[in-house]
Amino acid sequence: MRSYLTMIKQCLICLFITGCSSASSLFAIKASQLGFETSFIQGLNYKHTLYKNKASHNGVLHVYLGGDGTPWFKGRYITRDPTPLKPIMLDLMQRDQSAAIYLGRPCYHQQKMPANCDHSLWTNKRYSKIVVNSMATALKHYINQYGIQKVSLFGFSGGGTLAMLLAPKIKEVDRVVTLAGNLDTDAWTAAHGYAPLSGSLNPALQPPLAASIQQLHYIGEKDRNIMLKLVKPVIKRQKNAQLIVLKDADHHCCWLKHWDKFLESLNHSIH
Repeated sequence: MRSYLTMIKQCLICLFITGCSSASSLFAIKASQLGFETSFIQGLNYKHTLYKNKASHNGVLHVYLGGDGTPWFKGRYITRDPTPLKPIMLDLMQRDQSAAIYLGRPCYHQQKMPANCDHSLWTNKRYSKIVVNSMATALKHYINQYGIQKVSLFGFSGGGTLAMLLAPKIKEVDRVVTLAGNLDTDAWTAAHGYAPLSGSLNPALQPPLAASIQQLHYIGEKDRNIMLKLVKPVIKRQKNAQLIVLKDADHHCCWLKHWDKFLESLNHSIH
């Protein structure tokens, strides 16, 4: 069987030259290899792809939210399939013994892009009300279907942005965990010289989350994408938030190395 790295290289050629949906296909292959069930759930305006592990529901749900993926190529060309090529959150979810789902964003993980998918939903409006409300609607459907009472949101990079924006909309959320979370999108675009994310919501400008929601924010000390100085002011304004700096981590490394210990500590804290 071809290695996953080889498939990624071939996908990059396909994705950026021919514009095909190989990123979504690769992600689905990875999910299947890890033993996850694939389903689809209706959001507000979009159908969301959902991957679930094999753990049974017991009233507690862990929700994994992936990063922004590949909205741009070389910062100039909009990709036709923004689905992440590095499925970090799938690898982490595979280690989770609790009932867990990976909830896809609108227009991500699509073998054929729906007609109502505009590229703004993965570029400047990637954290817009449209995106957040559709994901919240999809998650509420799932919560109601399975009688979930407590929800933990785990978000990587831009998934951390969405976790902070989703939390106030889901009454069952009692914990938010971000990994290299982009908590101040305005400061982030300014620091890197990117175009402002016009049309998107910025967690730094929203009211602090309720004190009943435990927040754990993990940042890699070597991260040059989401730097510590960008997130520290946001976390400081929150009511029940803890900042944890990992000295050996950058933006993509080394979350899997620490994840078993993270999950063990989380399971002994609240749930």
